[in-house]
Amino acid sequence: MPSVKQVACTMALAASVLSARTFAQNTPALTISPGKATMLVGETRTFRAVGRDGRIRHGVRWGISPQQAVTLTLDGDEAVVQAKQASSNVTLTAYADGDSADATVEIRSESTLPVGSQIWSVPPIPGCKSEKLIQAVPSANGPDLYD
Repeated sequence: MPSVKQVACTMALAASVLSARTFAQNTPALTISPGKATMLVGETRTFRAVGRDGRIRHGVRWGISPQQAVTLTLDGDEAVVQAKQASSNVTLTAYADGDSADATVEIRSESTLPVGSQIWSVPPIPGCKSEKLIQAVPSANGPDLYD
């Protein structure tokens, strides 16, 4: 007969496996990082297609619409977007093994972004949420915020 401790450990392991399975089912098979970006005309930004496991996906095909707003080039498995003209709604799409994902890019014509503008963001991960954002101590190449 198993001990109470063995039963508790078995139940904890089963709950952990169930939680991991639920997480995998709710996590998209393909996402683009960043999932949303704001750029100024002339700026360049790199985008990556990421699989459910959090790793860069290989063999990705990329599309962009409207095409006249940006220049899209490939650097290995990454898409490099250069903003050519202002547009409020550019869609970058990644295709890999029957999966697809979109990222939204807003291109602004100002010389600088307004204070407080969100430069980029990633899609939320099911089951995870930010609890607190803390401003970092300013440094030459350090982060701006801690999550």
